[in-house]
Order: sequence, then structure tokens, then C-alpha cells
Amino acid sequence: MNYKLLLIGGMLVGFIAGGASVWVYTGGTSAETYIPPLRLKGQYALVSPILACQAPNYNSTPENRSLEQKLQAVIDSDKSAGKASEASVYAIQFNTGIWAGVHENELYAPASMNKVPLLIAYLELAHEQPSILRKEVLYSGPRAGTTNDEETVALMVPGKTYTIQDLLYRLIVYSDNDAKDYLHDFINQQLVDYVYSDFGLPVPDVHDTGDSLSPKQYSFFFRTLYNSTYLDPEMSELALELLSKTTFTQGLVAGVATSDMATTTVAHKFGLRVFPSPQTDQNNITQELSDCGIVYTSPNPYFICVMTKGWNTVDLESTIADVSRAAYQYFAQ
Repeated sequence: MNYKLLLIGGMLVGFIAGGASVWVYTGGTSAETYIPPLRLKGQYALVSPILACQAPNYNSTPENRSLEQKLQAVIDSDKSAGKASEASVYAIQFNTGIWAGVHENELYAPASMNKVPLLIAYLELAHEQPSILRKEVLYSGPRAGTTNDEETVALMVPGKTYTIQDLLYRLIVYSDNDAKDYLHDFINQQLVDYVYSDFGLPVPDVHDTGDSLSPKQYSFFFRTLYNSTYLDPEMSELALELLSKTTFTQGLVAGVATSDMATTTVAHKFGLRVFPSPQTDQNNITQELSDCGIVYTSPNPYFICVMTKGWNTVDLESTIADVSRAAYQYFAQ
């Protein structure tokens, strides 16, 4: 935590400059346009470190409105085609402040995207206790009926020993639920809860799988990793490296131009929630699928989070890819 204070203090001027770019876009710093930055609360008596500058709640520039209209058109088209019941998106380019959202404050079930805060909590702990990543864990078998969200990957082997770093790799790259269950055994849950509360987000109930986070809220995890304002640079780099190896490629990644896929890194996490029966109060939806992360277009990477509700995984994947494609075509032009 001491390093975090020094790091954020050292980057304060840069973040104020970043916030100023947003103020320019929104027409100044009046009470109507100024949105205070997200700050780390309760850790220190005399300082208030900035975690992220926040975009305003409305768009007021031609660039922002143009992007919003493109994203809205894609979502409307896919909903009309019956591919999704609901879809929301939040996208922001890091170095320019250009952003757009369509129902970006609507809540969805994060599902396996909650594995990112667990990763962050472990890497924060590893900064203080580096040996935690080398700790060996004996895998005795699955705790639940499901093992991972990517069914094509190799399962963990009962009787085999894995390090915490091995489990973190499987947690993110394969979205392995067995790895998640065992990782929870070796960390104080309060440390995970702190990640949410530090970002001003509701702390999830481990037994509640309901809608709890919006695309705009989820952006804080990736924006603080990219800016290295919560973890130190080494740990932030490690987190994003793991997220760039995620094997799920049917969502955001599918929106990247085919000719650019080999040279464009996408650090992201997806989450899938399947309901045991149709949700009669939500247009009989049977599942929710989300994919959120950073697309490293040069010279200005951007964050994008697409969350959907509907009836068919393939259709929801297609909707996420369609929205991702529209954002990529706009930002990469």
C-alpha cells in the first residue's frame, strides 16, 4: 500500500491533465459539467489519491455523439433481429477522452468477470508477500458441478500440485471455476471486498448471482490497471498480460478487423450467466453474456465493455462482436 501512495502521488499531475482533457470536451469546469475523480478513500489521513478521472454523464462533442450514434444503431439492429433482448456498452479512448455509452449504467450479472477483482486482490497481496505466488496447492478435485467457462481447455488434474500463480493463470486465461474456488481458500475475502469498495462499487454477495454492475462501473478495474493507479506497474502489467491471453475470442476480439488481429492485443474478460429457467420478468431471457477489456489500437488504446441479455449464446456473442466492430472501426480510423 505504501508503494501505491507514492505511485499515485507521483502521477497526480498527469491525471489532472487527463481530467482537464475531459473538461475541455465538456465545455469547462462548471458545476454542471465537472464530475469529481474516483479517489481511494479511508486509507490515509492527509491525502486523497486519485484512482481514475471520470467522464461526464452525457456527451457534448461531435466526436462523442458520432460514436454513440454508431453504437446505438448496431444495438438497435441486433435487438430488432432478435439476437439480444438488451445490450449496453461503454467505450472510452484513453489518450483523447473520447467516450460513448448506450445504457452504460444498466446493471448486469458480472458472472466470471468477478474473477478480475480476485486477480487484483491477489496481486496486491503479492506486492506485500511475493512468496504467495509460489505457494503450492494440492488439487483434490472440483468443488462444484462446473469447472471452467471454456469447455475446450484441459481440466485440472486431481492429485496434482499447482502454485497460486498457476491458478491465477487458469482463473483468467481459461476462466477456470475450479481455480477460482481454490484461490478463495488462500486469501482473506475482505481483501477481495476492498477492491470493490476502493472503487466505490457494491461488494458482491458470494451467493448472489444477480445483476450488480454496469459497463461503466466495470471500467474502473481495467482503467486502473492500464493507468497503474491501484497496483504497481509490475503487477498491473502481469494482470493485463494474463487478460491478453484469454481464450474466449468470440466477443470483443471478433470485432477487430481480420487484417489487424495478429498485431492488435486485446486484454479482456468475459462472463456468462445461464438461468435455469426463462426469466418471465425480463422478456423470458435465459442468459447474460458480457465481454469487457482494452483494445490496444495504436497510438490510442481504448476500453470497451459490452453487456447483453438474451436467449442464445451464439447470438449474444455476435451482438458483442458487432458492437466491438463498430467501436474498432471508429477508434482505429
